[in-house]
Amino acid sequence: MKIVFLNSHPIAYKSDMYRYLSNKISIEVWYCSKYGLKSHFDKEFNTYRSVDGLVNGFDHKFLINLMPNSSAKEKFFDSINPSIFLELLKLRKGDLIICHGWSRLTMLIVLVFAKNLGIRVGLRAETPITHEYNYSGLKKIVRRFILKNIFKRVDYFFYIGTNNKKFYISMGVPEDKFVFMPYSCKPKNIEFYEANFNQKIFFCGKLIEKKRPLDLLLAFSKIKHKKVELVFAGDGEQKEELIDKSIELKINNRVKFLGLLTPDKLEKHYKSSDLLVLPSGYGETWGLVINEALEHSLPVIISSRVGSSIDLCNENGYIFKYGDIKDLKEKIDEFYDLPLRDLNLLRKKSSEIKDEFSFQTIQDNLLNLIA
Repeated sequence: MKIVFLNSHPIAYKSDMYRYLSNKISIEVWYCSKYGLKSHFDKEFNTYRSVDGLVNGFDHKFLINLMPNSSAKEKFFDSINPSIFLELLKLRKGDLIICHGWSRLTMLIVLVFAKNLGIRVGLRAETPITHEYNYSGLKKIVRRFILKNIFKRVDYFFYIGTNNKKFYISMGVPEDKFVFMPYSCKPKNIEFYEANFNQKIFFCGKLIEKKRPLDLLLAFSKIKHKKVELVFAGDGEQKEELIDKSIELKINNRVKFLGLLTPDKLEKHYKSSDLLVLPSGYGETWGLVINEALEHSLPVIISSRVGSSIDLCNENGYIFKYGDIKDLKEKIDEFYDLPLRDLNLLRKKSSEIKDEFSFQTIQDNLLNLIA
């Protein structure tokens, strides 16, 4: 059985997964657009970005795209790929095509029509049940009606975590259609080791409203542990506001803004930090930065709105109520009140969780499915 992954465009962490899987499994990756291959301006990071080697190390092809200005946005007509019909006809009966989402026309075509050709259809999307609470009224009714009918055409649901699985269950998906395919990052192969407190909190990501960095800054300004410093790695439209606020709160001597960092420099900060905090709100369907933190055995503090919260924060940190500055402040103080022994128990648990949410788990589960 051949496995095809259908993607909107090349994305670094997915490319790492494909390289890993291609060592043991026959896979091919199809892309709806070439967005991301060349240097492009990222509005959220407020800078130009490019990533080398995005499609190296695995079989892939770019579908003919009639929309030259495709972007990374989840829009129905962001890319139009008429060649998808021809490519589907080239697959054999029993082959499996896994769509990463349903927001684009091409993916919807696959989800609705591939089954008619004898091709098995899989879906790997990010939507957590917690984000469904943002829909109401007629919009919610219509959305549920459409998705339930699309989902009837899908053979396998490759859920990324508990909240994602709960979303599918709420849509009536039966248990026998689930395959665990967790969101995970490139393994660092770092063995667990005990560590001391370094008095350093780490935030890594875009400095934008969705990530709620201001919540973290405000909570940090109130903690009782005054020797702790806060480090922001990343850039975005809120950077200047955050800098001004840190000066206003008279904590600028304990807050650092590092901007975008190279992978090597990021590694150093993960290693020297005590914990990673992700205070994100609606739109943070998973939070892959948490996976990165677990690779370094870091404890974590996560907002209740983050899609991965109940999976990646389980006896290795704290979940605080989204938007509650006081609760976040108390969780940080509680962490720094811990004895050293308990710090390393949290670190040990992070190391264990990373082994479950890994490329190896994905590979094992796909091999079981093929068998």
